[in-house]
Amino acid sequence: MMRLCVVICLILAASPSSAQNRVDILRAGQGIGEQTDQGFVRRLKGNVLLRSGETTIACDSAIHYVDKNELYAYGRIRITTKRDVITSRFLFYNTRTEESRLTGGVVITRDSTILRSATADYAFKSETAVFTDPIELEDGNSTLKALRGTYFAEIDSAKLFGRVQLADSTYYLEADSLFTNRKSETHRLLGQVYLHDLKEDTKIIGAYVEADSTGRRWIRGRALIQQVDSAATDTTFLRAESILVLRDGDHRTIHALRDVRYWSADYATWSDTLLVMEADSVSHLRGNPSAWHKKIQLSGDRIDLRFRDEKLETILATGKPTAAQMDTTIGRLNQMKADTLLVRFTAGEVASVHLAPAGTILVHNKKDDDQPDGAIEMSATRITIRFADGEASDVDARIGIRGRFLEEGPDVPAFRLPDIRWEPERRPGRPETTPAPRFIQAQPQRSPS
Repeated sequence: MMRLCVVICLILAASPSSAQNRVDILRAGQGIGEQTDQGFVRRLKGNVLLRSGETTIACDSAIHYVDKNELYAYGRIRITTKRDVITSRFLFYNTRTEESRLTGGVVITRDSTILRSATADYAFKSETAVFTDPIELEDGNSTLKALRGTYFAEIDSAKLFGRVQLADSTYYLEADSLFTNRKSETHRLLGQVYLHDLKEDTKIIGAYVEADSTGRRWIRGRALIQQVDSAATDTTFLRAESILVLRDGDHRTIHALRDVRYWSADYATWSDTLLVMEADSVSHLRGNPSAWHKKIQLSGDRIDLRFRDEKLETILATGKPTAAQMDTTIGRLNQMKADTLLVRFTAGEVASVHLAPAGTILVHNKKDDDQPDGAIEMSATRITIRFADGEASDVDARIGIRGRFLEEGPDVPAFRLPDIRWEPERRPGRPETTPAPRFIQAQPQRSPS
């Protein structure tokens, strides 16, 4: 009987086929070859092993429609190519085009990359797999999931759609769609994007995000970055229409454009553009900028914030800058303006304000019982106002001093120096909703610092 099977297999192996679509039978327990109205057909059973070019197919049974270039394989299927190992329960294979349809627990393995899905259309020539069912990709370091997509094995890239999730030891991200090149570690994400950088403890949301292994992040469409400081004591929020984050070693440069709002527990800013240079511990605000610290608003054509140990050290405003401080005890606005305005901070509190040249101030007086008592308007080449417990405690004016006292009256509360801006309603607040994942995620572990 065994000899008969071997003879049959040899006969089938010699059946007509062109060099283009030749399928060799290397092993089979049983085999039948017959001429039908669909052309010559091979039917094989029992530990079947076939070879087509550099591809081998092991299965429990197979039917080969030779003239139609169609091969159907069933059972425990294992396909081996030069680089891939593919397993499934069913295979349809076009021997002419080398395109296939796999169903039933499909697993594609290449090097350390493993793809899993219920079905897959795999083109052996282009090494492209199309998944119409949920897909999961693992490479030992990361896990990638989506509802459907295409994987390009030769260039190690993928385009994925629907509930996309990618997690590894350094970040977790999700989106409605993802275009990724895993070889270069570049990603383009679209549609309600969420990215959690575990190393930086930074969360990002936007309509579109580009990210890569260098730390570059380009967020567009209602972009928001939430970050916890290194001491894990303060959380900040940056919102804009577009935010570009670049990394150079341990430092980042952040470019934010259009409707830029920044909030922290200590201060807030609003501007058309923001440039943060971590290496220099400075932030540059341009385009109608304003900065708020507690009860003070600072405005000007250009505002620069300088930090020390992640704490605000100075604010420098130029280009017709103004400052306004609300005295909540009497409900009146102290006002300052000059060509240059410098605010110094100590331990997170305003220590002094320096105006030069051509400084002008309006300070409201109070009686001992905290009742209003008129105001003083003063101009000088240089003016320094020192603060204690958040209130002005001392004024030092030098060179060309001019001033007047405004007697208490009905017009004093509303008195304004020219160009003074006081817009508490414009001050950014902490967002009511913070970045959060939409999908159930495999919890990534935060990488060691």
